[in-house]
Amino acid sequence: MGRTVFQDHNLNRLHQGTARCVIANLPVSYEQADAPPGEAINAVITSFTSTGMSLRYVTDGNYKAYVHIPITEDNMYYDKVLTITMIADDRQENYWNFFRYMQTIQSGSTQPAFPMLDPYSRVWGLDRIYRNRLTWIPYIDIVMADDSMQKHQTIRFERCYPTELSDLSLNFLGPEPVTFTISFVYSLQSIKREEPPHPDSIPACVVN
Repeated sequence: MGRTVFQDHNLNRLHQGTARCVIANLPVSYEQADAPPGEAINAVITSFTSTGMSLRYVTDGNYKAYVHIPITEDNMYYDKVLTITMIADDRQENYWNFFRYMQTIQSGSTQPAFPMLDPYSRVWGLDRIYRNRLTWIPYIDIVMADDSMQKHQTIRFERCYPTELSDLSLNFLGPEPVTFTISFVYSLQSIKREEPPHPDSIPACVVN
């Protein structure tokens, strides 16, 4: 049985909640001694912006009245962009992780790039030729939680390509944390909703 208006204590209440960003492995090499740890890119984020949905129609007058026929195909997102704002860690390793990844896309398999060394990885193709067009991130998950730190949904973006990484502005005397923004285009999007928790359940923190 679903929730009722009286059972939902968050209804009509101003709240922000929180979210954690989980990014699949970047298709770059981590064999170098100075490579930042790959898991540094997964973190609690300060904000993210995902564009809404738009549909296109054509009109048909072969009926008693004009009708609108949708022509947008499933998972057709055109120029949709996912923008994420992250807090940089104390060594800015999450920022430099994205930087070297985008540098690799820009330079391909030549210096100063960090291409994957495994010739059987997807970026090398069946003919063992390196292809930049295969350097997409398999998925990015935005795991969202409410004010009680209960996970309530996961938004997944698939086949993501980075488009822009903001400047990294360091102010060592400032009270605010250092943040940066990164944007992605993507091919697919899906939302997985969680079952509503029991009122007496223990919060399942989203950062665990």
